[in-house]
Amino acid sequence: MKKFSFVFAVLLAITFTANAQDKKERKGEPKDPTEHIVKALELDDAAAAKFTETYKAYREDAKALRPTPAGEGKKFEDKTEAEAEIEIQQQFEYNQKLLDLRKSYFSKYREFMTPKQIQKFYRMERRMNDHARDRRGPGGNRGPKGPRPEQANND
Repeated sequence: MKKFSFVFAVLLAITFTANAQDKKERKGEPKDPTEHIVKALELDDAAAAKFTETYKAYREDAKALRPTPAGEGKKFEDKTEAEAEIEIQQQFEYNQKLLDLRKSYFSKYREFMTPKQIQKFYRMERRMNDHARDRRGPGGNRGPKGPRPEQANND
């Protein structure tokens, strides 16, 4: 019986160690989705290198476009009507600039990818963005999903 208990304890320890290592490896995965995208699109080495370079530049350009909200740091309820209107106008401008940027990068992607590959990439990118937004939770913070404060009060 002591042998069985000892073997059981050893197996249990090995299992927990393996699980912990597996979780560490998953946590240590790179946040950069480029490698995953390259595999999914089945790009050859030359196209993969060009995609990686182009996508990195696109992400930097897109990040630079993000506006700073007029009432940054204020709760939704504390913003003035003027701040809300400014934020709406900024969002329109940002969306237009982002659309223009995406159009310009489409022609760059078209140099080394087919339209179907580009379309698949756009779908993957949208899913990744949706997933990231869902993980952040309400108000852009990580946390449980739920209605945003401005949606919760409008029953």
